[in-house]
Amino acid sequence: MSLKYFCLWCSMTIMLMSKGVKMEDCIFCKIINKEVPSTIVYEDEDVIAFKDIHPVTPVHILVIPKKHFEDIYEVDEKTLSHMFEVAKKYAKVLMDVTNEKGCTFSINYGDKQEIKHLHLHIMPNYKVKPSKKVDEVYNLVVSYYEKEKKN
Repeated sequence: MSLKYFCLWCSMTIMLMSKGVKMEDCIFCKIINKEVPSTIVYEDEDVIAFKDIHPVTPVHILVIPKKHFEDIYEVDEKTLSHMFEVAKKYAKVLMDVTNEKGCTFSINYGDKQEIKHLHLHIMPNYKVKPSKKVDEVYNLVVSYYEKEKKN
């Protein structure tokens, strides 16, 4: 699928999701099921973390549960806690590879939530222009994940 059509498909999916379309049409569920390509930086049996295709900052990762929960009010405490454990670990990795001193964690819900599948944003707090290229940062994060999987 070309980038042009992929972006159109994503826009349509977001629009449909906001109108209550079923989870079979959820873009995040499709990423979980490997039906849509993504840059995965972490995955286990309960959650997956990947590069946001519409980043707010140069580096922007989403952590989502593999089970479809529409928002923070549907998710169980164990899953939510695990999402934050993964986010904390990868926020540290992001800070190390970007040389930044902090990260923002964010969960939107209600009208602010564009995709109705719970997701936790991790974004380094950039004080200056990034010293590394975005792809280089993602490659370092993915290599960290690959090393962790081997151990």
